[in-house]
Amino acid sequence: MERLNLKFGEPEICALAYPTGKEVTSPRNGEKAIMFTLVDGRVIFADLKLTEAIEDLQPRKGQLIELLKKKVGGEVVYAVTPVAAPPAQPLPPPATTYAAPPPPEERRPNLAPINPPVGNGSATVFGRFCSAYKLAVDIAVETESYCKSRGVLMAAPRFEDIRTLAATIIIDMQKGGH
Repeated sequence: MERLNLKFGEPEICALAYPTGKEVTSPRNGEKAIMFTLVDGRVIFADLKLTEAIEDLQPRKGQLIELLKKKVGGEVVYAVTPVAAPPAQPLPPPATTYAAPPPPEERRPNLAPINPPVGNGSATVFGRFCSAYKLAVDIAVETESYCKSRGVLMAAPRFEDIRTLAATIIIDMQKGGH
């Protein structure tokens, strides 16, 4: 578990995975701390001052915030401020004009249910797996793009996410879905 360590004068932009933290013992000094989990999987161990600054803002789950640690008159002070989500950037025009893609429900490949191969049917099974993985990648890319357009911070899809989507698609094909 990677930790976010604040440095004096260096603002950090992050988003909380949960609006409240969990009381723990700090691994740094053994004192009571509040552990906040960030949406990117890192954690931050907050002392009382930082915890109060975060709680005063009352951030929502996934809301971007800026954390700044500074010294004022010899005392450590934290500034916690909301960060406006960046406006969605329009995509650049394509170099070549293409027809608009069909709606998502029409984009699914029309695959027959997976049946046990007769003889050497490995090429058919292989093709179905490839189609399922390609569709899973398309779904993940569209989901990430949609989240960005709505100002929602989403971690990039990992292989496990794609594999899970592909498995779901294959199960759907086995049940007669298309």
